[in-house]
Amino acid sequence: MPNISGIKGVSTGASNVGFFRFYESNGTTSQGLIGFASSVSSDFFIRNEVSGKSLILKEDGDLTYDGDIRAQNFFEGSDKRLKTNIRKISKSVYAYELIVQPGITVYGTVADEIIKTNPEVVKKPDDGGMMSVNYNSFLSLKLAEQENKTDDLQKQIDELRNLIKNK
Repeated sequence: MPNISGIKGVSTGASNVGFFRFYESNGTTSQGLIGFASSVSSDFFIRNEVSGKSLILKEDGDLTYDGDIRAQNFFEGSDKRLKTNIRKISKSVYAYELIVQPGITVYGTVADEIIKTNPEVVKKPDDGGMMSVNYNSFLSLKLAEQENKTDDLQKQIDELRNLIKNK
């Protein structure tokens, strides 16, 4: 790991463009930067100059990263208060529009419903805040359900085949 000891501020002169650059102890080798990238947007970025990877918080609220992301859990906002035009299309899948993206139909769950059957995959804040769903866990549970049903059906098929064969 490089010994990073220098921080130098840099600005282009434009009011919304500026960043800090981080240097190794020699003061000349840039390791990364953090700040605003251009005068035409207010995207905020963090860039690792060694790996070339960037994390960008775009002015529209999107977050992009051009590398791998690792975490123990991911929870996605799924509270019905975040959605509109909610339509149930199967036992646990819904079509809806996000209030912040009207006119775009997306598919997923509604935490308010999932908490009734699988509370272990729903995060419900004590302060009444928006609920979220751990989709990785939820989909793993649904996959296990389907595998069990498939195994049960295969057993029934095998039993019926044996009955027909022994008739």
